[in-house]
Amino acid sequence: MLATALDTFIKQTEQYTNNLAREALIDPLTGLLNRRNLEKLMKQWMFESEEFTLLIMDIDRFKIINDTYGHNTGDIILIHLAALLQNTVRKDDICFRFGGEEFVVLIKGTPLSEAYALSEKIRIAFETNENPIGKTCTLSLGLAHYPSQAEEPTELLKLADQALYEAKRRGRNQSCVFE
Repeated sequence: MLATALDTFIKQTEQYTNNLAREALIDPLTGLLNRRNLEKLMKQWMFESEEFTLLIMDIDRFKIINDTYGHNTGDIILIHLAALLQNTVRKDDICFRFGGEEFVVLIKGTPLSEAYALSEKIRIAFETNENPIGKTCTLSLGLAHYPSQAEEPTELLKLADQALYEAKRRGRNQSCVFE
């Protein structure tokens, strides 16, 4: 009986530990990988000299959505975008919730021109697909490429973020590549 109880305790502890580890790496709202996973994967791909593009996006005027429809509806929009991303990207691309209404996609093994085409596909799909509030929602997107534009994860994120803010500065609802 003691051995059975000990075995049960060990299995429950392992399951609890695995759940904690999963929760530390997965965004609980969207089910996407989180920022911690993003940094880890970028370092791994850079170590392996894997070409990729970092695509960062932000829901335009998301604060107005939250203020008008409530935070629960805002959460539903975030879940909607996460599902759209997973259904739009290729199987080797990886989606992350970066924080708030910001999402990131690592687009593996592509030049910037192909990554840009995917970013536009995402942007147009989000704008034109029916969403939970029944009103048009848009995205601004920024892209930066490894290894041609940056050699470190933080530098690549910074460049993509600058491109994102350029998209917003130009009027939102568009993709911009870091130049």
